[in-house]
Amino acid sequence: MGEGLNRLVLVTGLSGAGRTTAVKALEDIGFYTVDNLPTALFDQFLQYFAESLKDPNVAIGLSVCNGEEISQFREFYGSLKSKFTTVLIFLEAADDVLLRRYKETRRFHPLLFVKGNLKEAIASERQMLEKIKDFADIVVDTSTMNSYALRRFIFDLFSDVVEKKFRLSITSFGFKKGIPSYLDMLFDVRCLPNPYYEEHLRDLDGRDERIRNFVFSSGEAKEFVDSLVSFLGTALEHLKEDGRLCVNVGFGCTGGVHRSVAVAEFVGYSFNKRGYRVSIYHRELGEYKELVG
Repeated sequence: MGEGLNRLVLVTGLSGAGRTTAVKALEDIGFYTVDNLPTALFDQFLQYFAESLKDPNVAIGLSVCNGEEISQFREFYGSLKSKFTTVLIFLEAADDVLLRRYKETRRFHPLLFVKGNLKEAIASERQMLEKIKDFADIVVDTSTMNSYALRRFIFDLFSDVVEKKFRLSITSFGFKKGIPSYLDMLFDVRCLPNPYYEEHLRDLDGRDERIRNFVFSSGEAKEFVDSLVSFLGTALEHLKEDGRLCVNVGFGCTGGVHRSVAVAEFVGYSFNKRGYRVSIYHRELGEYKELVG
């Protein structure tokens, strides 16, 4: 057991400290996630992944509500460490912060009806979970974090996974047929030389070397695309740091056949050579492709 499982992340901690947010962030970067999995099902669940999938990253959110579950988990966790690359993340927050969060969300604490009031429920859970916190790999106080900051923290913690997940998605299109609604950035490349007015080039498209040579023939055109790549390089790095997993960039010309296609190809392959995962969609040509690094 464990040969097919690449990494196992367990997320637990105080109710209201952000477990669900952390688990969702892990899902966004490619982990297979399950929240509130009973400890009694751990063994069967992990056995399935170890035998059925190739090198998956798995994250499990744990809500442990009583002493028996804590004892079961402590006993089982020892065997996990010997079988998997395991990380246990424990989330906590100050009492006043947890009280405020529950009041804002109007949700019930899992121990509320046992203890009678929210303050005592939080105190009881904190004391009970000390036994798990003691052997956690990472303890995070989320008192000063909103959901966005916690998401960023998880992304930074597993930056190697984020790096593999991040994608640059490029679209070429023609303005006369409308602007794609999903773009994050749009660049108008109608300032570049237009092959449409050259009769021997009109029936070709921007994937053809003759079109690319024509479009990038002038010093100004080369300077334009070089500046474009430089700007995007800086922007993409900042967007990755900001927690973005995909950026949609569009290049538009009049018909979407010559200039926008040529620029999309140039930019796409430039970033693919830098190690980015890149896809290119030439809308007016009906072509979609994933670039292989």
